[in-house]
Amino acid sequence: MQDRLFIHLFSLFLLACNTSPNTDLEEIKTELAQLHAKMDSLKVTQIDTVIKIDTVLILPKAFGTKTLPKSQTQPKPQPQPKHQHQPKPSLPNDTIFYYYSNGKISGKFHPWKDEERLLELFDLYGVKTFEATEIRKSYSVGLRLSFHPNGSVSKIEESSNPGASLYTYQAVMKFSTTNNPEVRTESRTPMYSIEEMMTKGRPYFWNKKEFRWVQQEIVVETNTPPGG
Repeated sequence: MQDRLFIHLFSLFLLACNTSPNTDLEEIKTELAQLHAKMDSLKVTQIDTVIKIDTVLILPKAFGTKTLPKSQTQPKPQPQPKHQHQPKPSLPNDTIFYYYSNGKISGKFHPWKDEERLLELFDLYGVKTFEATEIRKSYSVGLRLSFHPNGSVSKIEESSNPGASLYTYQAVMKFSTTNNPEVRTESRTPMYSIEEMMTKGRPYFWNKKEFRWVQQEIVVETNTPPGG
C-alpha cells in the first residue's frame, strides 16, 4: 500500500512540474492533503498493529503449558488422623507418648535421667501392664518397638551389651492387642551351645501376679515301675 501511495505522490509531482501556469493549483493542494491524511492513517495502523503483536504471548507447544482450574492450583491439605500410635513430636528429654486408635495412651517413654529411661505400657483401661528400661552407660540396653494396627505394642526387641563381655544378648517379647505380655525368647551372639540351649534357650512366659517373666519349666517323665 505504501508503494502505491508513493507512486501516486510521484505522479502528482510530475504533473505539477509539467502543468501549465493556468492549471488549478487548488486541485493539486487538495490531492496532496488527501495523500498526507492517508499516510498519517497508515502510520497509526502500523503502530496499532505493532502494539497488538507485542502484547500477545505465544508459547511453543514444547512447553506444554496448561491453565489449571483454580481449585487444582492449590490442592487442599488432606485431614490427618486424630490419633496415631507413632510417637508424639517431642524434645529429646520430653516424654514420648504412644496412643491406641481410640486416643487412649498405649505407652510412653519417660525422659532420660542418669543415662536411663523407663518404658511403660498400659491396657485400654489405663492399667500398667509392663515396663522396661533403656540404658546408656558402660553397658547398654536398647528397646525397639513394633505395633498392632490398633496402636498397642505387638513386639519389643531388646538388645543388651554388657560392655567388657564377648557376648551380646537379644530378646524378643510379644504382646497382645491390649499390651499384655505373652512370651519372651532369648538368644546370644555368638550363639548358645547345644547344652546351653537346653536351659537358656527355653521361652519365658509372663506371670501377671508377680509382674515378671518366668521361664518355662521342663517336665521330665520317668517310667517308674508300679510299687517301685
